[in-house]
Amino acid sequence: NNMLTLRWVLLAAILSGSAQARTRVGSDFSLLPEIADAGFQFPDGTERVHWMLRRYRNNPTFGLVENKLLRSSLFDALGIPHAKTIYGGLSNTVLGKWNKFNATAMRTAIGDRRRFVVKSATDGGRKNVFVVDVEHTGQSQTDVVNAAVRKARRVVEPQLPMWSTWGQRYEHVGIIVEEVFSRPSPNAAYGEGGSLEDLRDDQGQVSLELTVHATLDGTGARRLGGGIVGSIGSRRTASPRAHVDFCNPGRVQCMRPSPSWEESCPLIEELLARLRPRLEDIAFKLSDALAADWLRLDVFFSEDGRLEVNEVTYPSHLTQKMKPIYAGLDKDCSMQGLAAAYRNCSQALEMVDSAPILDSVLSSIGVHTDTFLSAPLFFHEELMQHAPDAVYDNSFWSVRRSKADAVAADEEQDRRRRLDK
Repeated sequence: NNMLTLRWVLLAAILSGSAQARTRVGSDFSLLPEIADAGFQFPDGTERVHWMLRRYRNNPTFGLVENKLLRSSLFDALGIPHAKTIYGGLSNTVLGKWNKFNATAMRTAIGDRRRFVVKSATDGGRKNVFVVDVEHTGQSQTDVVNAAVRKARRVVEPQLPMWSTWGQRYEHVGIIVEEVFSRPSPNAAYGEGGSLEDLRDDQGQVSLELTVHATLDGTGARRLGGGIVGSIGSRRTASPRAHVDFCNPGRVQCMRPSPSWEESCPLIEELLARLRPRLEDIAFKLSDALAADWLRLDVFFSEDGRLEVNEVTYPSHLTQKMKPIYAGLDKDCSMQGLAAAYRNCSQALEMVDSAPILDSVLSSIGVHTDTFLSAPLFFHEELMQHAPDAVYDNSFWSVRRSKADAVAADEEQDRRRRLDK
């Protein structure tokens, strides 16, 4: 890590001579050392994810990016549309307007709402997400809300020691309750096709989820890259998705994965072309505020013009998850643009220290930097096994608990043997 930091500082110093306006890339994000060693090319998407995860797990900016409560505050500060937060509570600290979890406060905030979603503030990959629709449960409002509170307790009152899901050092565990963007139509044929009927919600509107990269081009300009689109919730089901790309400034392209999308793709292209200025504004605001070279946005949108940002994350394996006929397009659109920005970094990019940027962002949402950096529940090694290196298996990444637990057990056994001697 010290050698990596030294290389970054030396490269940044060498390349900081240009006086023209350049796009800021913070030290928490910068891939300059690795991509310079690789001849300013990404070897493949897997290698890119490895590089990104090494930063993601260790650098404090990602404790903010991946926290849904702090991100909600940042969205408000930047004027970015997102789902209304009904309630939020943290496990062991107070950050800005977010207090420690309180079951009574959660029940009061939910009140008589019949539809809402309860999520871990820091988990991902479908873990600890509880979508509530009281009408479909056959239970009373009180019973359903109590069940939601029990699930929230399991998130914010974990048994220690434990793993954090992603091994992020600055993870502030918490819970968030949000309004639901839309409810799927009962006629949707999940897993069977991408027809317009499959993509409509229960109000008859085509409602979609877009997952897209916010990246750079060879001039350092912030831009949208490749992505995928499907029915809301399709990332958590077997429902098919189409590839979309924003490479051409004058066109959004929808790649049809099967004949059933022949009717849907033209409408998707029309909707995304109409929403593109708003999407680009969102991508620019977030990337510029964080001095990011790459982010992944998950956005809900519908044909009546509604748009909400659902998630923001940093590493992304969209290329590996899509069919091979799409992967090359995504690599051209997202990864090669980013590689070109680094190749031209002396003219295109300004390498900056992320610490003052994070301090400014936290201040804008009422969070003291010292509290943010020192209070994560799982920061302390005795409470959390931390994986500093990336783990990637083509479809998902996370800390491999079983393998790491076995290593930790062997180390503990060796330690006890030495003590016995």
